[in-house]
Amino acid sequence: MKKLAFLILFLNLIPIVTASTLFDDWVDDYETFKAGDHYFYVEYIETNENLIFKMDGTGGIMPIGDCETRENIRYCFEDVDYPQVKVKIDSLEPDISIERSFSTTEPYLNEQIKVTVILKNNGDKGATNVKYLDIYPSSLKVFSDINAGKWQGNINTWEEEKFTYTIRAQDIISFDSIATISYKFEGKEKTKKSSTVTIEVQKPFSISHEISKEAADKNEIVDYNLTITNEHKSDTLKIENLEIDFPSKIDLVKTPSELKKEDNKLTFSGTLEKKQSKNFIIKIKSSKVGKFTINTVADVNIGGRNFKEELEKSFNVGLSYILPILNITNTVKSNLPYDVFIAVKNYGKDEIKNVDIKVESDLFNNIEEKKNIAAGATYKIFKKTLTAPYSEEDKKHNIKVYGSYISSSGRTYTFEKSAQLTVTAVPKIVQIIKEFNKEEFYQGDEIKVTVKVKNLKSTAVEQIDVSDIFPVEIRPSLMGEVTGDLEELKPNEEKKLYSYSLVVPEDYKEDEMEFKTTLNAKVDGELVILKRTDKVKILKGEKPEGVEEEQEIVAEEEIQEEVNETEEELKEIKETKENFFTKIINWIKNLF
Repeated sequence: MKKLAFLILFLNLIPIVTASTLFDDWVDDYETFKAGDHYFYVEYIETNENLIFKMDGTGGIMPIGDCETRENIRYCFEDVDYPQVKVKIDSLEPDISIERSFSTTEPYLNEQIKVTVILKNNGDKGATNVKYLDIYPSSLKVFSDINAGKWQGNINTWEEEKFTYTIRAQDIISFDSIATISYKFEGKEKTKKSSTVTIEVQKPFSISHEISKEAADKNEIVDYNLTITNEHKSDTLKIENLEIDFPSKIDLVKTPSELKKEDNKLTFSGTLEKKQSKNFIIKIKSSKVGKFTINTVADVNIGGRNFKEELEKSFNVGLSYILPILNITNTVKSNLPYDVFIAVKNYGKDEIKNVDIKVESDLFNNIEEKKNIAAGATYKIFKKTLTAPYSEEDKKHNIKVYGSYISSSGRTYTFEKSAQLTVTAVPKIVQIIKEFNKEEFYQGDEIKVTVKVKNLKSTAVEQIDVSDIFPVEIRPSLMGEVTGDLEELKPNEEKKLYSYSLVVPEDYKEDEMEFKTTLNAKVDGELVILKRTDKVKILKGEKPEGVEEEQEIVAEEEIQEEVNETEEELKEIKETKENFFTKIINWIKNLF
């Protein structure tokens, strides 16, 4: 009896882990909100009074009073007063925040930037061996007597560390700065990143140009406006050579006296004091029909450094008054958002009716419209933020805007503009492996799908969640699981997550069936989303003889393989349980 009392006393002396609260409040139904470094989503189900509660896109259904723990975060559904629900979110580990402030993020050449860093432990446990690292390219030199973008030490609960270092801008560069920290918790290394700060080293000068009309009539006077500015705070800008080159079919109607003229070339040299500008307006026209391009080149010197700037501006004479506007990001990473803006503008003096407009691209559905466009008006065709398609290799996508219209005089005009978006490949992190029992199926056939994942990194990948989506008309025949998750996938490890089967409906009309797989994972503390799409061919007509027999043999082999896998899993579970109870018994014996 004394031994039992001693054991109970011993167990009671074990410290209870307390939590630091990240969020404890009411939120609206269907709301997405942030607590700590995680995003949460809630959706109340009135029929059964349960709550869909997700963290970083993953979660499940829970009743009032229930909690879920993931990644040392505990989130609980506490109450409901529809349309609001009360939730509480606690952190069960050290919570190191990174706060960086910069004296400037837009320095000039050789200007120094002072970086002040505050590391604070907002969690309920002390953090040991905390490593802070802030790396910059050689063109942004980091220096300090004490700290040069690095720090290492321990931070107790609610304590903070503050330090500074300096960066000197040594070249024209745009750089996205992200600092990182790492520490160990429960045998695993935890990593965290700061928010991104963009450092944009300013050119000590700027050149801008514009043209008054991008579509003009023959012999219509157009203004070409060029401005050069010394942006530096103290140094003088020396313009060694400014050269503006006009096509030979362009007439220079009026030019500033400061510009030297040689044929259709205008030049200038001189100096600009700090914050001083020089503006040139050149009046031009052409009696010829065509598209013309003005080329401008500037060679300047400031602070002992030479710079060269090249500009190009095009306009039409006697061609279409309708010109396309096509703005799109040049390069985007796979699965990330990008912006597209497509429009057409009427540069003419009158309304243009029945303008045929076409947009072709493999990034979105083609567009075909017919519109009346008022004089000087811009008609917006497409303006959206899209998500770049999943791609395992760099891929180029084209967008083309073109069309035509008939003028009041009966002449047909055409217009066209193209752009290209490069989608860079997804990082080689996790490979989604999807296996089908066949490549081609007849109506009435069973489609069997197996989904596996393989870690392509040299470090572990955590919190893997995978799910499949397929056409809604075949869902009633679903057998098996279409989702799976793993706490951890070791380096170069490959694991099966789930398998399922579906039957092709007898009335299925499409020639293909599409299966989409989405994977969420945590890599170095960051959420990564990967996607894969597979298509299988659906054959029409009567199935040839012998095909059914072949399918039955394959099915038997697959069933036997699954039985073998299940037996192995049960064996491992049994051995794990036996080892666990043996350790518990030995531990209790040692107490006495």
